[in-house]
Amino acid sequence: KNICERNAALKEIEKEEENVIKQGSLDEKIGIHLTRFFRKVFTPNIFDVIMTSMQAMEYSIAEINCRRANVSLHPVLSDAASTDFHLVKKFVKIGEEEAIRYIDKIRELIRK
Repeated sequence: KNICERNAALKEIEKEEENVIKQGSLDEKIGIHLTRFFRKVFTPNIFDVIMTSMQAMEYSIAEINCRRANVSLHPVLSDAASTDFHLVKKFVKIGEEEAIRYIDKIRELIRK
């Protein structure tokens, strides 16, 4: 189906779901809400696809550049997102802490 047909079909489904929500039983209403939730969670939108693709490219470029470096640190920032520009100071601090943790090994490499 092309995008117009798909959107028209989705609008029709949404109308039917609204009727069920207005007139259906509690079980049917819960079913509709769960269906909508899972549809939203598991249907990627174009923004998600673009962001994931960009992050994959950024990761690949960073890995290639790290291979050329004499020293490469990889602090774990599990709660970081690509939109966390406001947390730059926090991330720099974590990087500094990682460098301090390995400072003796870094100095050893520099002396060689």
